[in-house]
Amino acid sequence: MHYIRLLRPPVINSKQTTARQSQIHVELVLTITTDLGDSFLCPKTPLDLEVFISERSSRQNWDGLNENAEPDRSQQFRKVPMPRQPRWTAGSRVLKTEFLLPAFNSIEALGETTLCVRPANRSLSSDATADLLNTHGLVMPIYVELRPSAPAETVALRRLRFSAPGSDQLVAMRRPVAVEVEEELGESIARHVWDAGVCMTAMVSSMCSVGPDGKMATLPTMKDILTAGDSLSVIEIGCGVGILGIGLATALLRRQRCDDERGGQTSGPSPISILMTDLPEARDRAVANIARYDRMNSHGPPQRESGQDGSEEDRAVEARLIPVDYEDLDWEDGRKGIFGPRVNARPWDLVMLSDCTYNVDMLPALVETLTALHRSVTTASASVAGPKVLLATKPRHESEKALFGLMRDAGWSISDQAVLPLPVMGGEAEIIEAYLFTRPADSGP
Repeated sequence: MHYIRLLRPPVINSKQTTARQSQIHVELVLTITTDLGDSFLCPKTPLDLEVFISERSSRQNWDGLNENAEPDRSQQFRKVPMPRQPRWTAGSRVLKTEFLLPAFNSIEALGETTLCVRPANRSLSSDATADLLNTHGLVMPIYVELRPSAPAETVALRRLRFSAPGSDQLVAMRRPVAVEVEEELGESIARHVWDAGVCMTAMVSSMCSVGPDGKMATLPTMKDILTAGDSLSVIEIGCGVGILGIGLATALLRRQRCDDERGGQTSGPSPISILMTDLPEARDRAVANIARYDRMNSHGPPQRESGQDGSEEDRAVEARLIPVDYEDLDWEDGRKGIFGPRVNARPWDLVMLSDCTYNVDMLPALVETLTALHRSVTTASASVAGPKVLLATKPRHESEKALFGLMRDAGWSISDQAVLPLPVMGGEAEIIEAYLFTRPADSGP
């Protein structure tokens, strides 16, 4: 998959038009690369791009259904007229584009608006989880919030809309519909979303769907864990910007609220908690994305009639939020069983990780950290099964296969696996592999 990226913050100026009126002039500098930024998009035919603008801040994450019970996106974003349509061609490295925002006559009038840059051909855009089932390569759009009164943004947004087949998509108003995370501007691979995290988020959203899974690859054992209705404690290691951990929380919250609407919850949902961990340099972005998740999901949609507060039951449904937290975890400490207070606070049922196997030098520390987490649970209570491990990876090098030998030597075995095809525009198709590992309490050294 390829990603539209901003190489620098948008440049916003007030420009005098021929009618002697001020309009907002915006300049963007873009590139389109793979998740690692190691190659540029090289399409067989030119890729036209479009820019959209929303006058509303994306602080609420709720379905808007029109009179035909279909998602109503027309009020969210509208197309920006361009003097010349941005076009990415084979051999491109950087694309500069500029345009006017005719609806605004001053920079102050922008308030908090959001720009979106995406392929003009909707079928080439990875806006939603169902898009990942396409048999052709995709490009992920980018969003950036314009805040004229604040310092220039150094982050952009990735937004992946949950789209499930059947009636689940059209059940009314209290379910979150997307996961949204910040990533840093520029070409650096650090603190960006990567392919396996995006695809695994789509897979877990499919597993948590009340409707059928459709054609999305799935892990039956993992689906049982997520939909059993039991209490669930999940820790993610190497979380990066947090798209998988926050995506899982959003998918589970969506399922809970759908159950509430259908009358499926009789005694309230079982407790669920998610802890994301990574190196200290990932902390700021991960914590910011947790705060964004909280803002988007802690309150329900506005009531349909002004002054209507809703019932106490409505407010209780809206107030429930699956907690997501963060703590630093260096695998060099983890392999020695040295964990922070949040990691040590509870027995974990599931350990998740995605896009963590590319650095083969760190594989021994990774496997030993997973094993130490397992032992920390089974040692504390012989009656408690150790956590399962959910691993999502995009194979990049033959050397990464060393992970499986290390896992086997440490007593881990694969209990479930799935493969998600990942077509690449202008290149060879790739795959995302997902594995569920288990380990008996008495195995290993």
